[in-house]
Amino acid sequence: MINTADDEPEAPDITKDTVLRSVSFAPGTKLGRFEAYLEETLRPKLDRILTERDAVFEDVAEGTRLRSFIEKELSITRPDGEAMETLVDLGHNFYATAHVNDPKTILVCVGLGVFVKFKLAEALAFLDTREQALDEECQALTNRASRVKVEMKVVYEAIAEIAEKQAHAPKR
Repeated sequence: MINTADDEPEAPDITKDTVLRSVSFAPGTKLGRFEAYLEETLRPKLDRILTERDAVFEDVAEGTRLRSFIEKELSITRPDGEAMETLVDLGHNFYATAHVNDPKTILVCVGLGVFVKFKLAEALAFLDTREQALDEECQALTNRASRVKVEMKVVYEAIAEIAEKQAHAPKR
């Protein structure tokens, strides 16, 4: 019988994924240490940074809501001393009616549970400053997350390289 090229089985396609699946990640091996570093150090670090960044995004959104409320209030002309009624979100979309005696001033949380009484224009200036600081903090956290992602990519590439070398190394 004559063997033709069509009769021969195809060689399996060897990719980094197939090599990684065939290699041992035992804790004492170099691969095991890389994997442990990746899973126990880098992933939790990235999760913490992203959680912190999400909290900053929430602060920015809260500031934006407050800014729109203040701008709306500034656009309304009221006689001095006229009170105002509004709805206040108590959380989870539960609202209560609030009676505001002096709508020309507002209490703003400046951090750590401390509230400062501002006139509406002063509150807008404070929100501008705070928004700028939060934007800088958000950018710094995004940069930190990017550096951790790059480090994770380098570790993945090192794992793949070591695994490939182990897969092609002669068996002893």
